[in-house]
Amino acid sequence: MSRLPTPRTGHRHANAGGRAEAAVGQWLRRNPGTLGVTTKIGHDTTGQDIPLSHENVHDHVRASLDNLGVEVIDLLLYHCDDPARPVTQLADTLVSLVEAGHVRRVGVSNWRAERLTSLAHELAGRGHTLVASYQFSLAEPDPALLGSLHADATVLGVVREHRLPLLGWSAQARGFFARTGTQQANGRPDPYDTEDNRARRRRCRELAGQLGTRPETVALAWTS
Repeated sequence: MSRLPTPRTGHRHANAGGRAEAAVGQWLRRNPGTLGVTTKIGHDTTGQDIPLSHENVHDHVRASLDNLGVEVIDLLLYHCDDPARPVTQLADTLVSLVEAGHVRRVGVSNWRAERLTSLAHELAGRGHTLVASYQFSLAEPDPALLGSLHADATVLGVVREHRLPLLGWSAQARGFFARTGTQQANGRPDPYDTEDNRARRRRCRELAGQLGTRPETVALAWTS
């Protein structure tokens, strides 16, 4: 299982009402060829899921290319699944984007393990290796509070079985291992502040003390 570093990204969904991607594009135009570009599709500018039809996906990718000011996107991710649509159809759409020269690699985020393994199989049969993008850290979040899927044991099983690159985000669990008290996120309870995670944090502090380092360094090392 290989893990990719978190890239500089522009998300077309609800980040700043879709303006984040355009802001990244302004920087890329001033610094061409400096960074690889990863972006996600699957939400509209209000954060609502969109149907992942062939036409919708291609329209959003063309808009992303314009916003980012690049000729090709290095990695394109489905930000969410469209469970009503067959995996074979979603795989065909991703491959068509590569064949059209719009993107170099493709992947997904927030897919259930059973759909993830089906998509990995479909893409492998077409000569492509799927990139998996999930929240991944020593602290396992409360999924109801996080709003995104964590790379749990079932997801990691698929990643290992199909030898997928894992692009893990929020490896520091929003600073959970550096804190001593509780913290809210956007007025909501911290999804990482659970009894199990507090125990993990205590063990990280004990080990960090023995090693002469910081607990967040220990937590980050766990993901490597």
